[in-house]
Amino acid sequence: MDKNLSTLISSVRGWVDHTGQRLEDDPAKEIINSIISELARHDSMFNEFTENITVKAGSDSVDLQTGLTNKFSRPFSLWYTDSSSNIHRVEYMPPDAFEKKYQNVTATGDLASYTIWGHKMILGPIPDEELTLTFKFYGYPADLTGDTSTNKYLEYAWDVIRYGTLGEVCLYLIEDKRYPIFNSKYEKLRRQFLIEHARSKSSGKEAQSTEPGYLEE
Repeated sequence: MDKNLSTLISSVRGWVDHTGQRLEDDPAKEIINSIISELARHDSMFNEFTENITVKAGSDSVDLQTGLTNKFSRPFSLWYTDSSSNIHRVEYMPPDAFEKKYQNVTATGDLASYTIWGHKMILGPIPDEELTLTFKFYGYPADLTGDTSTNKYLEYAWDVIRYGTLGEVCLYLIEDKRYPIFNSKYEKLRRQFLIEHARSKSSGKEAQSTEPGYLEE
């Protein structure tokens, strides 16, 4: 079975259309994308992105809305390679600490630090040469729109998305007394999904949550 948007909506319809109320495409798509976005708020391999950013000499910031292909959520790491192939790690700083360190907002030099404010990455000091930055970050996958569109969440977390969609459909669109059953199943699968990816980031030890609360019963 192809795991895409169309087959997921068809699967959900198979569970709820017996009520005589037909599930329409547009609200189903909206629910599916909202569930995927909610899962993407938790760090996992499915919302890790790496992109290169070209910064011209004298540029003090990067617009993360227009400068990235994927939708930005949180930074992970930033680095660049100089003309001698040496790697330079750029340190992330909280905005208040960044402002204290770089009070001279026009100072130029070798890029050493950055912070995030609004939708911009602020650089310090301002680079005095053009750089190609490698930015690793957590983000959100593009919304699924076309019938055959898919992503890694559908490929690897099909049942999580399906039961989450069933619960939301029964709660908001089609009256169905099975909502508590669907929602309970979704919450169980969701916890397993999050625990699995906490485990994937540990080595030789018990998995530990990085998201407060989701391991609670």
